[in-house]
Amino acid sequence: MTNLVQFVEIQRLLEEIEAVEDKLAPNELEMYRTLKSRHADPGPIPFGDVTCLEVILRNVAIRKGYDMAPRKH
Repeated sequence: MTNLVQFVEIQRLLEEIEAVEDKLAPNELEMYRTLKSRHADPGPIPFGDVTCLEVILRNVAIRKGYDMAPRKH
């Protein structure tokens, strides 16, 4: 059975990452695209997907704070 609360949370995180997609490191971009395609439709949410998206957003914020370019450092 699909947990709609988790699905909405995943969609919210995917939208936040989409807004900063140009600031993602190559491995983060690949993971984002994989998770975006995996969660296009409601379904079971594998353990760790929400955490993974939160970590990507955290990494973007950290790099912004240190003025680091993801493709240079």
